[in-house]
Amino acid sequence: MRVGVIGSRSVGERFYTRLCELVPPEATEIVSGGAHGADALGKRYAQEHGLKYTEFAPDYARYRRGAPIKRNARIAEYADFVVALWDGKSHGTANAVHTCLKVHTPVDVVICDPDSPQPENGTVGDGCSQTAPGQPAQAGTAGETQRIDHAGSRRRIGEWIRGRVRGLYWDEDVNCAGTALACLSELFGVALEPQTRWSAVGMHGAGGYRAQCGLVEGALMFTGIYLHTLGKTDAEIAAACYRFASAFEETFGSLRCLELRPTGFSENDPPHLCEGLTCRAIGFACHYIQEITGRQPVV
Repeated sequence: MRVGVIGSRSVGERFYTRLCELVPPEATEIVSGGAHGADALGKRYAQEHGLKYTEFAPDYARYRRGAPIKRNARIAEYADFVVALWDGKSHGTANAVHTCLKVHTPVDVVICDPDSPQPENGTVGDGCSQTAPGQPAQAGTAGETQRIDHAGSRRRIGEWIRGRVRGLYWDEDVNCAGTALACLSELFGVALEPQTRWSAVGMHGAGGYRAQCGLVEGALMFTGIYLHTLGKTDAEIAAACYRFASAFEETFGSLRCLELRPTGFSENDPPHLCEGLTCRAIGFACHYIQEITGRQPVV
């Protein structure tokens, strides 16, 4: 399991114990941004527990002032689980948490007030509270413990997606486009004709040519099918697909298999190399469809 550790630079060593409590025992890799504060705690955890450590550096040449936010978003997309140590003020951390929710990466957020006193037992009153937020709250007074509602439905849907993707990939050998199409149809209770499933057989980057990503194509196919059942016009469906493509590119960095799967396709690839990306992309598509239709998944 890849665990992302993100957060504010003001988060100090005294919050390391809390981080240790939140990292799942099945973690195999720690991912952070290489900055001070929370990132440094993540690196320390990897070193002390003998885990692989991966650092995502901000690309200032490409994104300038927005580089740290883009970097945190990449971590949210790459990780299987994220721990966010937030001081209640950092816009970058708050943005990364929202990205986690958009792509259905499970996230635990700890509100860390660096000015609050730390009690001996390190629990209530230390300025921290473990949460899985629907939306980060505003920081309160020094030492105040804040709790945010648990986004249980998002976590549940994310867990369902991971289980269903694994079954389709490993048990049925369905490609990425067919898997996206199948998952979204089941999430929203839409029956698919066999011809529709057959049409996705060659859509994994155009049969491996590494053109448009099959996860995008499967999601666009379902969007057209589902919005048609809701009575939307062709123009409305086309506009929704355009917005989805734009949002996907903004979130994941590209629409092309060539860039999302930079190693291409070869006999030496490990099985189902895009499984993690598939789960996050389907979660992203599910959230997008919820937003534009107001409909909730039925699983």
